[in-house]
Amino acid sequence: MSQSYGASSAASVVRPRVSVVLEIVGLVAAMVLLVVMTPFVVRGIVALLHVFSIVSVALLAGTGAAYGLLWLVGRSLDAKFRAILDATLVGATSKPEPPRNLTRAYGLVLVCLLPFLLYLFMLALYLVEVLITEFLVLENAIGGMPIIVLAALGMVALGTVWGVVVGVWRLFVQPRTKQRGFALSPGTDQRLWALTSRVAQDSGTRPASAIYLTPTAEVAVWEEGGLASVVFGRGRRCMRIGMTAIHDMSESELASILRHEFAHFGNRDTAWGSFTFSMTRAITTAWRATPGGNPARQRSLFGIVLCLNPAWWVYWIFVRLFYRCTGGFSRLREVMADFDAIAYSGGETFASALSKVIVNSEALERWGKGRELAKGEIPRVADEVAALMSSLSPQDASGLRDTALDRVAGKWSAYETHPSPKVRLRYARGAGCTGEATCSAQPARVLFDDWSAMDQSVSRAWLTAAKAAAA
Repeated sequence: MSQSYGASSAASVVRPRVSVVLEIVGLVAAMVLLVVMTPFVVRGIVALLHVFSIVSVALLAGTGAAYGLLWLVGRSLDAKFRAILDATLVGATSKPEPPRNLTRAYGLVLVCLLPFLLYLFMLALYLVEVLITEFLVLENAIGGMPIIVLAALGMVALGTVWGVVVGVWRLFVQPRTKQRGFALSPGTDQRLWALTSRVAQDSGTRPASAIYLTPTAEVAVWEEGGLASVVFGRGRRCMRIGMTAIHDMSESELASILRHEFAHFGNRDTAWGSFTFSMTRAITTAWRATPGGNPARQRSLFGIVLCLNPAWWVYWIFVRLFYRCTGGFSRLREVMADFDAIAYSGGETFASALSKVIVNSEALERWGKGRELAKGEIPRVADEVAALMSSLSPQDASGLRDTALDRVAGKWSAYETHPSPKVRLRYARGAGCTGEATCSAQPARVLFDDWSAMDQSVSRAWLTAAKAAAA
């Protein structure tokens, strides 16, 4: 499965869990501790200085230069994109039209990240070899070393090699993820299939080959298949529709959300998403498999030695670069898809639909916290969430909406994959266009042959998959 693009309630990204300053201070403290623990301080320092051989310095300097260049380019591109978006928000332009050289530059940066990642895998192995060699030099210089240190070094070596192996494997071989949802048969719910096909045709792109229904508050698209087939446009197009997300929508609002999703297909965002998703899986898998961490959190010599693993720090630094570059690219593509939907159905219609997705997600979370299922009970999740929202007073409903928007907006970060929902609602309502689509204002639930029965079937499939995953 590849990365999905969708109108979800919040962007899910991997952020560094501690600040750069804390990590550096912890690393320095651990290195100092290892030096002062031996009575042979002077000889130990001399031995450790062998790490900085001419080859090592050249490799680290070249790597640092490449990293810095990619970081600065990614930051510059993100600044240009934000300037375009700001001009739209203040009314200087009616639609953020990123120049072609901006999108091409983003694409070039993403392409450059792949060989850089492969290079870092090799660099990680080299640095670990240097680390172990220098520790052995130190052991010879001081006449011995605690067995626990040698054991930690052995784990560093084996863990790093294993991390590189599984990282490269995940780069080219993606696991097939079972969908938590109900695969909609092409022979049923023909009105829903017809709407998706019509929106795809209006978008000038192929329709989805498969539709999965879930009880969640999410609408998303992705392509299945190998990396090469997806990148070259031969992947199987899939769409996920959360019934809770659309239960209060009109057909025209759902069409607006669908147009946003098909814009991702048409703009080949799903192909780029598969490319970046493969790198995401590779680096995160390698990072998690590699021994290491923050030395400041360790209480044992064994753990501190593990935290000196340079491979772990190489991956940590790359993750920061990777999400800065891919996050900016993703935000750019999301805005382009938003304005495609705005031109199709009108700004107010898209803003209303997006707002409902966000609020419905918050309502679903509240329902989940207050609902305990009896043994064997299969709820109708979307209907129960709808009943919960209907029971709210106007004041409580307004509070729910404000809470939902504040929860997903948060503080802006360079690592976000979507613009802030408040920003998206603002430029949608300020677009001032009525749209070209001619969809009905009837509730979206009438597109289903039997909404309540489908709601229960989807909820059953979702709960079954969730229990199987937890087992």
